[in-house]
Amino acid sequence: MTIKMIPPEDRPDFRSMAKATWRDVNGKENQRYVIQPMHTGPGFKIIDTDNNANSPVREHLETMESAQEFLRGTPAP
Repeated sequence: MTIKMIPPEDRPDFRSMAKATWRDVNGKENQRYVIQPMHTGPGFKIIDTDNNANSPVREHLETMESAQEFLRGTPAP
């Protein structure tokens, strides 16, 4: 009998970019990474909203699904 290992991204304690948050001065919790459409063409980009910096993390993702998959499978810093 072999024991199946749970991939890290499927574990409940895996802190992916999709689960990352930050707290503002009012104590409100905000989503750290959001998906936005590209301004200069087709596709999507992932934005880091920590302290309203809005710096791009990844750009030119072809579909919304590929952007969501990137967020779910990438560990948060």
